[in-house]
Amino acid sequence: MSTLNLQPQRNLILEREKQTDGGRFIDIVLETPDKEWGLFIENKIYSQEQPNQMKDYVDFAGKKYKTGIAIYLTLKGNHPESLDINEDCNGKIKVILMSYRQIVEWLKNCCENENVGRHIHVKSCLQQYIYIIENILSVMDRETKEILNFLKEGKHKTKEMIGNLSVFVLGAKTLIAEIRNKFHDELNKKIEELARQKGFPDGYEIVLHRGADYYDGNEDKPLARYSQ
Repeated sequence: MSTLNLQPQRNLILEREKQTDGGRFIDIVLETPDKEWGLFIENKIYSQEQPNQMKDYVDFAGKKYKTGIAIYLTLKGNHPESLDINEDCNGKIKVILMSYRQIVEWLKNCCENENVGRHIHVKSCLQQYIYIIENILSVMDRETKEILNFLKEGKHKTKEMIGNLSVFVLGAKTLIAEIRNKFHDELNKKIEELARQKGFPDGYEIVLHRGADYYDGNEDKPLARYSQ
């Protein structure tokens, strides 16, 4: 794993869900107060990269910091689709791929450190987190093997499924859109009902942030408007 050499006397600012110029939200950001250096982590466990997501983040970091590091953290160390990791942002931002297996290895090393061992509660939390990650990875490996075995055993069905893959993908997208819209409508009704009960002022608006995770596009979505 890569090591980061930072001057120990320099303070770092930690921020979660840092908003970019384009209205997206980076999971974790570390930066120096003078903005000379910055590091951000985009964490993907089950979700996939949104269109141009990492490229937008790297471009944003390149404008904000003189030098920095971008970490794309996934369960298996996947590559982001929106950029080539061999190309940095104007020679300033280094992109690093990292898997949760590497995180587990690092956390185990931390638990063996005598300084961590002095803090029983910290060590216990790390060990529990290691257990959770290893359990997720184990389940994924088992499910992947089961799917591969199913496809190998039923070759004729697999061929038929591949032939109808575009139809399946379209059907899945349609179903997701229907469920999403139904949830949005029902949530909107509940909020309007609550607004009337609580006597919200005229013209209020509730905005659902992080629209890129749930909608096509990156803009925030108005969730509810209310007027008496």
